[in-house]
Amino acid sequence: PNGLWWLEFRLDWKSESKRWSFKSRFRGTLKVASKRNNALRRLKPRFEGSIN
Repeated sequence: PNGLWWLEFRLDWKSESKRWSFKSRFRGTLKVASKRNNALRRLKPRFEGSIN
């Protein structure tokens, strides 16, 4: 895989900074995911027939 070397490279950095960046990135991902879920819930009645 292309990203494997990058992952290993990242794991060599200080564990503290890695942990912090991972936490903040995860938090941001959760925020984006909840926004997407809210948007999908709003759109769901419109598309429910095509999804099912």
